[in-house]
Amino acid sequence: MADADLLARAEDLLRRGEAAAAERLCRKALARAPRDAGALTLSGRAAAARGDRDEAVRRLAEARALAPGDAEPAYRLGLVLWDLFRYDAAAEALGAAARLAPARADAQRSLGHVLWNLWDYAGARERFALAQRLDPDDRTNVHNLLFCACFDPAVGPDALKALHAEWGPRYLARFGPPATAPHDNDPDPGRVLKVGYLSPDFRTHAVASFLGSIVAFHHPESVAAYCYASVARPDAVTAAFRKISPHWRDVHGLDDAAVAERIRADGIDVLVELAGYTKGNRLAVLAHRPAPVQVAYLGYPATTGLAPVDWRLSDAVANPPGTERFYTERLARVEGGFCCYLPRPDLPDPGPLPAGAAGHVTFGSFVNTTKVNPPTIALWARVLQAVPTARLLLFRHTLSAPASRERYLAEFERHGIGPGRVTIGWEVPSPAEGGTFGLYRRVDAVLDTLPFNGHTSTCEALWMGVPVLTLAGADFAGRLSAAVLRMAGLGGLAAATPDEFVALAAGLAADTERLANLRRALRSHMDRSRLADAAACTRSMEAAYRAMWRDWCARRGGGAG
Repeated sequence: MADADLLARAEDLLRRGEAAAAERLCRKALARAPRDAGALTLSGRAAAARGDRDEAVRRLAEARALAPGDAEPAYRLGLVLWDLFRYDAAAEALGAAARLAPARADAQRSLGHVLWNLWDYAGARERFALAQRLDPDDRTNVHNLLFCACFDPAVGPDALKALHAEWGPRYLARFGPPATAPHDNDPDPGRVLKVGYLSPDFRTHAVASFLGSIVAFHHPESVAAYCYASVARPDAVTAAFRKISPHWRDVHGLDDAAVAERIRADGIDVLVELAGYTKGNRLAVLAHRPAPVQVAYLGYPATTGLAPVDWRLSDAVANPPGTERFYTERLARVEGGFCCYLPRPDLPDPGPLPAGAAGHVTFGSFVNTTKVNPPTIALWARVLQAVPTARLLLFRHTLSAPASRERYLAEFERHGIGPGRVTIGWEVPSPAEGGTFGLYRRVDAVLDTLPFNGHTSTCEALWMGVPVLTLAGADFAGRLSAAVLRMAGLGGLAAATPDEFVALAAGLAADTERLANLRRALRSHMDRSRLADAAACTRSMEAAYRAMWRDWCARRGGGAG
């Protein structure tokens, strides 16, 4: 048996981030006891921590073989396999860990994430719910459960709302305060409003592409903007936001009560939460009711199910009449469109239409592969059947594992589309080739996903001269691209039925002259559209905030003003 003191010191070093030093101690322990599963497990963890995942897999697999009844090596192996996007193998290892140690919340939660990536959305939610029962103080289990449901084709908008309405009160009961003080904000409907933006994503993140315009373009005589940044790893984008924000508050590391107290001390009238149940969110801050008007916006596609969230910002395309029933919040529809996209200034030019050189049209998708589910693949397969010469390029770095690629290709083959017509990429082009954006030079049109559309990816594609075809769904998540296309003046690319989607795709594929014209004109067209008009978007946002504020003032007895 390995030296227990040696391993304890190695564990401590690993906790402190000193992986190489921890590994040296593990080697000493293994020299004395080369078949010690504990030392091999710790050594595998150290290898993973310094970035050698292949070696980590080898050591952890050996440890698991030596101790088949121990959950720890199976769990650690599953984590590394998950990190390598080897989801099938990760599910086997984590499933074993969950069976061997059913009370381990971390094993149940991790298995849930892997099942999510394997399209087993219901199974994933079961694991997240179990993890929450096992570890009720870890709110990320609730976040994962609810966000996962947004991707599940089997969960319609009514069921999605019901799930959030079920878990929202539980969330508040566990993480909210026992009581909140009344607000003493001046109920003057016409005064300058203090609007706070609370987010973990003032950084390199999809949400940041839409936040800059709002923060920078507020009229100070109408709105004083405050940014409450809960950013774990600030970067250059964080620094840029700090420069343009008139009132910047770094709240990372503060607990919910302290953040709420800071917001209340600043006298915020309208607090806008931008993450929903996504990573790093501070939703529980809103449970403290630091502002009289509280709003959900942008970063989450469904209702919060939380009573302290009064409003949800959207628009008439993303949420047409009749969709109010899908939300516990009241809908505030922003005139002209709910967002403004500001592209990075360093993006490459679109380049020529790929079909010209290839001799055939290439459709593409570069979204998070958790959005690419069997019903979406079935719809795309219909497009490829309707256009027999067309190809599809599916790209994401998470497709690096051969088993993952085989799973997607097998799903296409189920619908009669052979592997010769689907190219799966995972290696990001070099900066000289435009990085990820250079991929758009390889596709002629993008096919959207359901039930959760692209949003940032739709905007990026249009900026790169690539039209996006979408099938408009029933709720906000499924109508994101339709809203973006309408703002860009391209509403005709949004289909109402699957048949129309296939017909639109086939029509575009048959008209390469139109595709070439779009390639040349889309960027300048988009630049002149409402989608890129930061001033107009911000004025409409301010009008929405003002209407919310007037509503609060009227209910407080301040008058309609």
